Amino acid sequence: MKGFAGTAGVQTHKLTSLLSCSKVSGRLIDASVAATTRQLRTPAPDGSTTLSVESLSLSTALRSDGARWKQYRTHSCFKRLRFVGDSLKDGAIERLLFPVNISNMHWAVFEINSVQTELLYGDSLDWAPPIDDTNTTNRWPQHHNSPELQTASILPHGLQSDSYSCAIAALNTIRHAVFGDQGEFEDVYQGGLKLSIGKFGDIWIRW
Repeated sequence: MKGFAGTAGVQTHKLTSLLSCSKVSGRLIDASVAATTRQLRTPAPDGSTTLSVESLSLSTALRSDGARWKQYRTHSCFKRLRFVGDSLKDGAIERLLFPVNISNMHWAVFEINSVQTELLYGDSLDWAPPIDDTNTTNRWPQHHNSPELQTASILPHGLQSDSYSCAIAALNTIRHAVFGDQGEFEDVYQGGLKLSIGKFGDIWIRW
């Protein structure tokens, strides 16, 4: 716990928000994403990897307004987005996962599969993909001379039986997509969820 909190800039007691109906901060989501990223297999000798998990900064950049998008090639807020977009284009990244916050009240996950040119969406409430985010993400590859994505299928995910466990469900959706972790989806129905934090182990959240 200490190592997870320290490396992510999150104090351990902040994890208590996962046990309540209070809002879960983006910093906590990013902390878990960072732990998952550290667990990814060692990149190829040339430094590339075919899978990437990005922080909330990616969805924040994608949500830039139209005027900002006209500066896509030059504005500093798109620096990471340009790098990831180029990596999707040249095949260095084939699968890209990132969390997204819906209406400042709900967490879900997008996955881009550049090989299939499709966008997948996983939502523990089974809400429809947010239209604006979906349209922007689908068009993003065109800025790199790649085909527009198609919203093709659902990203495998668990279903929450309450009104507040979406953050853990979203994080487990990412881990399942990356590592093929089994069992965490069933736990949604048993009053408990597993949140993995890399080499520091797993947290079992029960209520």
